[in-house]
Amino acid sequence: MCARSLLLVLCLACAKGIQGPTPSVTGAVSEQDHSMGPAFLCSAQGDPAAGWLIDALGDNFAPLPAGALHEHTGVAMPKVTLAGPESYALPEPYVRFTDKTRMPLAMRTRDSTADAHELAPGDYSLTVTNLNGASATKAGAIRVIPPPAVVSVEVVPPTGPTTPRLCNDKPSRVVIVGSGFRQDGPPAVSFVPQAGGAAVQVAASTLLVTPTELDAVIPAGKFQQASATGTPYTIQVADPAGCVAPYTTDTHGFGVTDIKVYSSCTNLGTLTANPKFGWQQKNQTITIHNTKTFSGPAPAVLISAPIKGSTLAVPIPLLRVAFVDANTITAVVPTCSGLAPTPVTDITAGGCPKGIQPGGPYTIDVEDPSGAFGTLSGAEGFTVMGEPPIVASINPAAIDTGGTQDLTINSGGVTGANFEATSKPQIVFPAGANVRACDLPVVSQTASAIHAKVQAVAQANCVEYDPNVKQLAATGGFAVTNVGFYVIRVQNTADPAFGDFSGLVITAPTAAPSNAQPAGAALVTARADFPLVQAADDAGNHYLYALGGIDGPMGQAGTNTLSSIEMSPISPFGSLGAFQVLDRTALGSVRHGLSAVSVQVPGDTGYVFVIGGIDSTGAALATVERAQVLRTADAPVIHSPIAPATGGLLASGTWYYRVSALLAASDAKNPGGETLASDEEPVTAGGASKATLSWPCIAGAAKYRIYRSVAVNAATGTERLLAEPAAAVTSCTGPALPSETFTDDGSITPSGLKPQPAGAIGRWVAMPPLTTPRGQFGARIAGDRLYVAGGCTGASCNADGGEVPASSGYESSQISLNALGAFTTGAIGHARKQNALSIASNPTAPDRVAAGEGWLVVEGGIQGNPHTVLTTTTGAIEVGHAIVASVSQTSIAFADATYNQGTDINNLNTYNFGRRGGWSEVAGDRLFGFGANAINDLILFRSGDVCNGSPCTSAASFTGNLQLEATTYTVRFLPGATLYGGFVYSAGGLTSTATNATILSSVDRIPY
Repeated sequence: MCARSLLLVLCLACAKGIQGPTPSVTGAVSEQDHSMGPAFLCSAQGDPAAGWLIDALGDNFAPLPAGALHEHTGVAMPKVTLAGPESYALPEPYVRFTDKTRMPLAMRTRDSTADAHELAPGDYSLTVTNLNGASATKAGAIRVIPPPAVVSVEVVPPTGPTTPRLCNDKPSRVVIVGSGFRQDGPPAVSFVPQAGGAAVQVAASTLLVTPTELDAVIPAGKFQQASATGTPYTIQVADPAGCVAPYTTDTHGFGVTDIKVYSSCTNLGTLTANPKFGWQQKNQTITIHNTKTFSGPAPAVLISAPIKGSTLAVPIPLLRVAFVDANTITAVVPTCSGLAPTPVTDITAGGCPKGIQPGGPYTIDVEDPSGAFGTLSGAEGFTVMGEPPIVASINPAAIDTGGTQDLTINSGGVTGANFEATSKPQIVFPAGANVRACDLPVVSQTASAIHAKVQAVAQANCVEYDPNVKQLAATGGFAVTNVGFYVIRVQNTADPAFGDFSGLVITAPTAAPSNAQPAGAALVTARADFPLVQAADDAGNHYLYALGGIDGPMGQAGTNTLSSIEMSPISPFGSLGAFQVLDRTALGSVRHGLSAVSVQVPGDTGYVFVIGGIDSTGAALATVERAQVLRTADAPVIHSPIAPATGGLLASGTWYYRVSALLAASDAKNPGGETLASDEEPVTAGGASKATLSWPCIAGAAKYRIYRSVAVNAATGTERLLAEPAAAVTSCTGPALPSETFTDDGSITPSGLKPQPAGAIGRWVAMPPLTTPRGQFGARIAGDRLYVAGGCTGASCNADGGEVPASSGYESSQISLNALGAFTTGAIGHARKQNALSIASNPTAPDRVAAGEGWLVVEGGIQGNPHTVLTTTTGAIEVGHAIVASVSQTSIAFADATYNQGTDINNLNTYNFGRRGGWSEVAGDRLFGFGANAINDLILFRSGDVCNGSPCTSAASFTGNLQLEATTYTVRFLPGATLYGGFVYSAGGLTSTATNATILSSVDRIPY
């Protein structure tokens, strides 16, 4: 230390106080933009180490040496404080000294590595206090400004919708929405190519500035790096003070800070989405239709929406985008998972915390690999609901053409109270190629129930939707006199959300059934003498099943007995989709003349039971089996998205994957069976790639089946079996299930099996057998018991085999969820086969049978060798009280009904009639009988009031006229038939009772 410095230190040490000058502060200047009076400080940005440099200006700034008596010496700097929206003392290490007139200040900001501090925006006075305590202040010396923030960017083209895309061959206007845009110091706007290169500057003369919006006019031809498929650029907004947006930590993304620039733009056609809403606690699958065409590989689809806890919209990729056909794609909106891979659903309170913030409509942006693009916005955008309306039930479920003054529509879902105060009830039905929705008058409504009138509705109170769900003006109203099957809808008025319930049956009181109409699909295999049964899955989707049968006249050479099963989905309006053969779960053996029923287990799914039948040799069977309608909840869920990697043989383009589980043989519901497959998961490979799939393990899985599209860029639904790896996870338990993985290197070409369709059933499980083998009999569920009646028994049922004796003519079994108990027997009045069995109960005859009561109706059949048809004088119809005071009876006394023929429009000169080889149903207070008659084997159709206009209280009540109907129908002998909704479905069968009759594959539905 020099002598002079030592002397100074000693003098200071001996002094009673520190003497020194009084400073003055004249202002401050920013080293970023040289602003002064005030100096601008961006306290949210800055060099992490050096901070934001502002120089304090004035005179007599007097630092003093420190630590002179110690090994390490230094300088004690004047104290610097700011006062304004908050008070702040700059830590001494960041106060520097140039000379007595200038002190550089390394101001701390939000991004400082050490001592970070983000000052609140506003004007601050600057105070400098020398070590002697003397100080000076300059008011308004520093102004803290927030950095600019970019929330969204849109390009407004000369024509067409706004989009985050710019067409370089046309002039466009770019609108940048955000905050912190200073009009007193207009920012500079530039487009920075993400791949590197020179930025494109926006001319200041074309820029309009407000605090929250920047409008810039971009001339054509400005972007040298524009391309046919779009070149990504980031928009940068720079404040003259040095703040920029987007900053390192700011949210980036397409439509937020980024745009694509095309050399020339191609728009997709008009896009429509269905549905246009989703529940916040479950990812929502949507279908997007394009009036033009998609090119084939899966498009990129984004939704711009905020994540919960934020108000800032961010681009969120839709999951599982799949090419269906040239005009259609499907995708999953991650309403629950948001930007995270999971969960896909969480219905617990507060579930899906990282999902999309309820609100909207949010814009969905679609970009085809060809470079064409389109958007769904405004009224066509997507809305995320807290909880959309969900209809749990309606009451009554069936009315007649007189309408009703009180249709009760009950809310379901998690809360059971999701109807908005302004929600409106509607009745929905097909109107040509469109669907019409008509408003029903409201009697009263709460969040949990709406009471409405079902009556005629004028055209002005209806709307229609085309096949792409685009809303149109209605071309008509609603007539309550039209019998049929209707959907009841609760439609929100503030957003597009609605809830549907299928459905309401409208019947004609004491009137003949309507003419048969094509049901919408035909059987794959023409068949006869088989059951047709309806069942539903865990998601409430309904299906029709045709099981077994024969493919020609019974007992004739060339006729084969079948074990195959076909399934058809039933639309909400009762029309059938294409039948599909279930190739993995045929019946355990070939059989015809069997019966089938279904049970829906709450909280589980539907189960189909097959009972008895006749084998290929003609022997009657006692076998009873059960199969599960496969649950959608049991399908694996592939983690999305799949990131391809190099080092494989997958060609460039889009591939689709699905995964199913093969269950162990010990599985109680589906032993050794296959679950439904996961949703399609696409992967877009760059060539010479491989893909690794992962999914949460499935408890009880022994293996997994991996399905993949055969060809690159093929449509979804073309997947075939790729591999069948064994399950690797040995303990599939815990709240976070371990994952299974599979890597596809592209070396194998898939072939063979397809994934099972929705509505497929599981493996058959043996149930307790019948006490007596039987075929060609009737079966029906009444309450919680299964009843079978009549039938052929013995080894000659393909010829003239005998009937089950009347003394053991019926059997019943207790139903316990998805299982049956042991069968017990009882007597019917008359032995018979080729008979039918139906149930008259409050649901099927609401004006005739009291609630909690039910009557089994045994109708028709033949007996003896040679056979004779039972007629009204020989016990064609007998009834038994099967449900008494809501209790299904184990022992029933059957007695003959006393129906007569009534008026015979064909002048068949007899008052007796009978039926065989047909079907029987009770619906809308009427008894229907269809089959070959007792006189000449013509196939005829009769119906009449089940209890002649009076309550059904005893066997004697079942009387009156069963009228031969003039209804048009397809003649069918030994068809499959079932009642569902507002229709009796009648399928297959033979054109007559003759040995050379033709087998049928057509399916009708008869409105009743």
